Amino acid sequence: MFEPNQIWEAIKNILPNNNIKLSEDINKNVKAKDFEDYLVLEVLDKDSYLELKSLKEKIERLATNQFKPLIQKNICIDLVKLYEEDNKVDTIKQEDLFESNLNPEYRLNNYIVGDNNMHAYGLATSIANVEGADYSPLLIYGDSGLGKTHLAQAIGNEYTREHKKKVKYMTANTFTNEWLATYINYGNNSQNNPFNFRKQFQDLDMLIIDDVQFFETVFGRGEDKTQKEFYEVFNMLYEKGKPIILISDKYPDKFQNADERLRTRFKSGTSAELRLPDKSVRMSMIKNYAETNNLDISDELIAYISDELETNFREILGVMKTLKSKVKFFEKNIDKDLIDEELNKREKKRKEEITKEKVMDEVCRYYNINKEEILSKKRTSDVVKPRDAFRFILAKGLNMEIGKIGKILNTDHSAVSKAIKKVEETTDKELKADIAQIRIKLGV
Repeated sequence: MFEPNQIWEAIKNILPNNNIKLSEDINKNVKAKDFEDYLVLEVLDKDSYLELKSLKEKIERLATNQFKPLIQKNICIDLVKLYEEDNKVDTIKQEDLFESNLNPEYRLNNYIVGDNNMHAYGLATSIANVEGADYSPLLIYGDSGLGKTHLAQAIGNEYTREHKKKVKYMTANTFTNEWLATYINYGNNSQNNPFNFRKQFQDLDMLIIDDVQFFETVFGRGEDKTQKEFYEVFNMLYEKGKPIILISDKYPDKFQNADERLRTRFKSGTSAELRLPDKSVRMSMIKNYAETNNLDISDELIAYISDELETNFREILGVMKTLKSKVKFFEKNIDKDLIDEELNKREKKRKEEITKEKVMDEVCRYYNINKEEILSKKRTSDVVKPRDAFRFILAKGLNMEIGKIGKILNTDHSAVSKAIKKVEETTDKELKADIAQIRIKLGV
């Protein structure tokens, strides 16, 4: 007969190998008291209870997979609160109520770390542990689906839980909408207007702003009130030494319409780029998902999916969720045929969705150039390279006919053919690397 404490200690020992790191409070404030139908865990504090509640399902699956052959049954956990809940919400003053907007599922202990995000993770850990004041503001940037929001909110969750700090998460779009609503409601000439909006930030210990690139669409417009207000909020917290986390698709140097004083503030701390995960990280993610969801998949097939999906976390997760649904609803086994069926379907859909406009947008973003210059007759090197990349990707990535490419660029068939051949035969390694990077981002 196994003692409850033996089982609980054994479970805790396997968690680090599965990318779960429990807080120190768990060891002090959680005790195993029974192991009949359930492993009963008595919890002495609310933070430990919330942490275990968010990880409970994952821990149960990992423990069952590991120990069922030994104990001959599934491991189910029952969390018992040994602390008093404060239910007197109606006695709390309205101004004392606070919403962080953080998703409790985003934690540092369930974030998969690899070479593609090691620098960002190190900075995040330092700031979350109040050891990284000099690193603020921290800008986390990179393409969509690489885990920027997860990492930034994990910092906030850790900071709140470990140090009882006041953290607010919001998107740039939400900041803009709330500010404009306040501005309109109080009137353009009201002196109370900035104060009424700004007071929600004045007592914060940390501010996290997501999708910072959205500000490009509103900065510099009209009287530029939004940018001025954002600078005031940013500067207020910056001068107090409060950590500020910014999440963006691009580096601040490429922000359009931002004042130099705001760019300077953005760049006064540290920045970390998240890149596409390498094969080892992709395999860790797939294996972790499979174990958490009780999917029977061999290491060979995990490696196969990792080789075929050189993409972001979001797309990999989408594939795994689809495979899981087919296993559940059609009672299929995960084999190479099932995987290929899903991968081929996604590849076909991706190519159908990629248009010449998307190629143009990605080329413009990559080279920080506008569409009109690429379509112009300019022959300067800063324009010719993006134009060559655009032509080549349309021809080789989208398999577009030469004549159609000529019409887009207002040139003839032979000129396009020569330009594409020139790229194929070029010794310009930088241009080839640029085109490769853009094609990876487009998925063509």
